[in-house]
Amino acid sequence: METIRNLLLLLAAALLVGNIFAQPVVGGQSTSPDDTWQRSTLMLPNDPWVRHLMDRADIRLAKQLEHPFHTAIRPYTTAHLTALRDPLLDLTPRDRFNLMILEGSYYFGTASRQPVLKHFYRNPNYLYSQNQPRFQFGLNPILHFEGGPEQDMDGMRYINTRGAEVRGVVGNRVGFYSRITENQAAYPQYVMDARSANRTILPGEGRTKNFKERGMDMMTAQGYITVDPIPEISVQFGQDKLFLGNGHRSLLLSDASKDYAFLRLNTRVWKINYQNVFADLVDSENHFLADQRMLRKYLTAHFLSVDITPNLNIGLFEAVVRGKTDSLDPRFEWYYLNPVIFYRATEYALGSQDNVLVGLTWRYNFLQRFSFYGQVMLDEFKWDELINRTGWW
Repeated sequence: METIRNLLLLLAAALLVGNIFAQPVVGGQSTSPDDTWQRSTLMLPNDPWVRHLMDRADIRLAKQLEHPFHTAIRPYTTAHLTALRDPLLDLTPRDRFNLMILEGSYYFGTASRQPVLKHFYRNPNYLYSQNQPRFQFGLNPILHFEGGPEQDMDGMRYINTRGAEVRGVVGNRVGFYSRITENQAAYPQYVMDARSANRTILPGEGRTKNFKERGMDMMTAQGYITVDPIPEISVQFGQDKLFLGNGHRSLLLSDASKDYAFLRLNTRVWKINYQNVFADLVDSENHFLADQRMLRKYLTAHFLSVDITPNLNIGLFEAVVRGKTDSLDPRFEWYYLNPVIFYRATEYALGSQDNVLVGLTWRYNFLQRFSFYGQVMLDEFKWDELINRTGWW
């Protein structure tokens, strides 16, 4: 088995090297209509460089974009790439190059000058791909390794990842994505100590298994399907991490947790973007049920983002979190599926003990160089408890 695995790794490495020679044909065009790019069928990676690139574009181009970005809602989508394809936009050469690299990861129409073994890297962005008038598809392997020493500690620290990802579009209205990786890692000692103290739960990843003497083994899987019934509305179901709020972290909904199952409805009209999130969360750090399953809780959130001016954006947030304390109480309150209500009123009417949160975000861009943003969130705010100093916060 070890020999077979090594041979497969060598083959994958050879195909990856072959991508260097699979240069694109200059001016290669897609057979799919541009309508694909005007929709939100695929999410862009929520990597720091993508976030930084989109933030730069929003700050520099707020007055030039026909539909300015709502940067408090992430991940971004291919619709944001469409907005930046206009050659008249005031983008720097570096930004245009980065946008070209990012777009290449999602554009199915580019043809290679020299495919590998005729069938591989026909599109230089994908190991294997299909580009039909109403169906586009791309498959890529994932190979990653990094390592190094840790000061005053024995042994190597490393991350070893193998996997695959696939993305595609059907009928220009349905998008899909899936990513699965097998990982072995030995992180810095403070991370490993936190994992050991928390029943092998790794923050941001969930359950892990021991690997050899110092490492851990974990498998990760994310994926989603998106349907755009009309250009203004997008419906998405999957398992991944979502983000509401500006900045690297958010009080409202951050991406520091493990991925989770969600249903997301996004509506964008005029200067307004309204998003509904329904999620099934796992409490992986505190308790287990009698049958060793982890505790669950349900999140329902609304986020209204409004461009007051091209440079000023205000966001209103509300959410309710319903805990599940034992396997005999798995109910989700159907009242919370209403997409346009004020949750505090509904929770009070039900006599519920669920947790309601409300928040406010703002972002102001000025001089095409700077951005000022912030957020405030109230968690079960009770004025009487606050002024009486009873411990509520």
